[in-house]
This record gives sequence, structure tokens and C-alpha cells, in this order.
Amino acid sequence: MSFDLFVYASTLPADLIPQWEAQLARQGMICSFYPGFHPVTTPMVFLPVQVQIMPNAFPLAERYGASPLYTELELDYEDALGEYFPEWRASALRYAPTTFHSHLHQASCCLYFRSAAGRSLIEFRLQYFAAATLAVLTNGILEDPQAGEFLEGVQALERAREEADAHEARAAPDDWELPQFTGWPDSLDGG
Repeated sequence: MSFDLFVYASTLPADLIPQWEAQLARQGMICSFYPGFHPVTTPMVFLPVQVQIMPNAFPLAERYGASPLYTELELDYEDALGEYFPEWRASALRYAPTTFHSHLHQASCCLYFRSAAGRSLIEFRLQYFAAATLAVLTNGILEDPQAGEFLEGVQALERAREEADAHEARAAPDDWELPQFTGWPDSLDGG
């Protein structure tokens, strides 16, 4: 079963990538996105990401080891003129508490994060924290349709921490066999 998250924002900062990587580092993940990536210029992508987990950053951080890992984020960016944006926003407005409606009406873009069944532990942790930190950076709203929740800033980070920690606590020993980073692919794989 896929796992989906949406982040609705009014704008993306011009220097989004270094800010985003810095926010992820504050959450215990030293990340490098594929060189030259920006969601506006590559809107649908399986984004390669190099991730190194900081020791003691969270309960099972040591299980990830000290070597850089390789994972991907399935990511889709839509601005207000995009094909799916009106449908995504209409759905969010239908389910969101009214306290979020003003922000959702002002949103000019949405980033959709998806992972398929069989996602790795690092993929799940990164997916949730990438969405939560993006919500923080953009003063945006994170929607978790699986839980029926809409979250802002600190709440989004707390939920990411709870979900990732719980997911890792349930992991089988084989789940900890994670792909090591050996270099970047030749190009980005568009979605």
C-alpha cells in the first residue's frame, strides 16, 4: 500500500535546497539531494538522496550505521496552474478543519510525496521528515491522508518523529539491510 503526504505552501524560497538540507540535518539526517535538483524545474521525479544518520539523533539511529545511505523520494510538484493542484486542494478543503481553510485557499503550490509498499526504513523516515521540514520552511500545511490529519510546523515535525520511530521499532532484522550510497545515477528519473 502506498503512503502519501501533501504539503501546501504559498511560496517556495529561492534557496530552498540548502535550507531544506539544513532543516533535515537538524532532525538527525545529513542529506544531499541530487545535484542541481529543484522541484520547480524537475516537478515529477524519483529524487536520489544521499543520507547519513547522525549518531544518537533518535532512538534507533545507530541501527542505520555510520556510512552514507542511498534512497529516493518520489516527489511531484504542482503550482496553481498544474493539472492536479485544483483536485488536491479541493480534497484537502473537504477534509481539513476550517482553521486550515484560509491557508489552503492561499496556497499557490503543493508538493506530493509518495512511497510504494515495501519502502525501506530510510525511505519512510526521509519521506515524512522531508514533508514536515518543508512545511516548516514554507509555513505550509502538511496533510497526512492516511491519518486524516493536517499539521503545521512543530506539529508536523512531532508527527514525523512519532511515525518514523514507531515504524523503526516494528522493523524486522532484514529491514535494516539498507542500500549504501555508491554515487549518483547519471540522470534524474522523471515520474
